[in-house]
Formats: sequence, structure tokens, C-alpha cells
Amino acid sequence: MKLKCIIIDDDNFAIEAIKKTINSLPKHFPLEVIKTFDNAIEAINEINNIDFNLLFIDYEMPGYTGIEVVKRINTDKPVIFVSSYTEKSIDITNEVNIVGFLTKPPEKEALENIIKNKNLLITAHNKMSRIIIPDGKKEYFFNKEDIYYIKSDKKYKDFFDKSNNVIKSIVISFIELESLINNKGFERISKSYLINVSKIKEKTLTYVILTNEKKIHIGESQKSSFLNNIKNWFK
Repeated sequence: MKLKCIIIDDDNFAIEAIKKTINSLPKHFPLEVIKTFDNAIEAINEINNIDFNLLFIDYEMPGYTGIEVVKRINTDKPVIFVSSYTEKSIDITNEVNIVGFLTKPPEKEALENIIKNKNLLITAHNKMSRIIIPDGKKEYFFNKEDIYYIKSDKKYKDFFDKSNNVIKSIVISFIELESLINNKGFERISKSYLINVSKIKEKTLTYVILTNEKKIHIGESQKSSFLNNIKNWFK
């Protein structure tokens, strides 16, 4: 699993320096920059709509400081501040709950130490293993590994476990459900089924068999996208 990163810095040269450091990490530190912002206001307006795991942000920017941006986006994701001023690190740590501080230009070894010392890869994986599905005014929390497949039964979506028993039936559209579990390891296989990709035991061009021996046929309209997505999951 890759750690999806966002960078916020008003200096594009600094953004490129941070990206260069991230890209220089060894393969066992799988970080990927998925979005950058050179404007704090734009970041505040857009960042809550992005699925990410780690935020790199400049401490001092025009309009808002890095601390003010983090408070305004109200994120619980780990934050690493980047600054030219090393003495700021004490103030930052005391004022905002962050995981690290890097000086510009950021050094690879310093970033590696933050990732290891704060267990960022393990934390991100644990968060990815949980999914939250709303049902009216309630929210249901599931361990991803407990769900083998999801079947649409008209307005209800039935969540099935290893024994092919229904864990829960929730009123939600397939479109909304897919948006909530996007990048969580589930794929639409037909008009009626979403499957947990990690549970695939066998696959042909027309069906899959899950590890609990459940056989599900691949829908014609989903076949192309499903087979391509499966290849990407197992690269």
C-alpha cells in the first residue's frame, strides 16, 4: 500500500524539492505525491475532498501559516511541517499535533526517520482496513477483511462474510457506496455485486471464485474495467 501524500507550499521550487526527496526514498517507503497546492486558500477549499494519508506543509505562507491551514481543514491525517527556520520546530510541536518537522531542503534520512519512528505506514494501513458506511442517521464500522462481497438487493446493500452470511443490510445506492470504499480494495464486478479483491481465489474471463468458494459472474458491462483494475491491484 502506498502512502498518498499532499504537499502545500507557496514556493513551487520547494514543492519540487519535497517531491524529489519523497521520490528518492527506498522502495520499502512507498510514498506517492498525489496532489500539490501552491495556494493556501485553494488547499483549504479542496483538500477535504481528497483521499490522502500524509500532508507536507510549509510553516510560513502568505495569508495563512501552515498551522492555520491545518486547523482550518480540521484533518486527523499526520502532518509534516517543512520550514527554513529550524527554531520553529519547538513551537510547531507544542501548538499542533504533528508527526514531524523537516528543514528546507528536506533530507531523505530525516524523512525516513519520521516515517519509521511514527509508524506511518502501519497507521495508514490500519486506517485503510476500516470502512464506515452511513445508514440514515447512523454509521456502521466494518473491518474490511470481514467483508467478502456486497450484493445489491433493490434499495438494500447486503454485506456478506466468510460463511456467506449477511453481516448487515444498509440502504445506500451503489454509486454512493463505491465512492465511500474507493481505493479500499473493493471492485464492482457486475450490476449487483462488489467484491473484496483480496478474497479472490480463482478468476476466468467470465467469473471469479472467492476464498469462501462463492462464485460470482463478471457482468458484461463491467468486464473491461474490472479485469483492468484487477491487474493494477496485483501489480
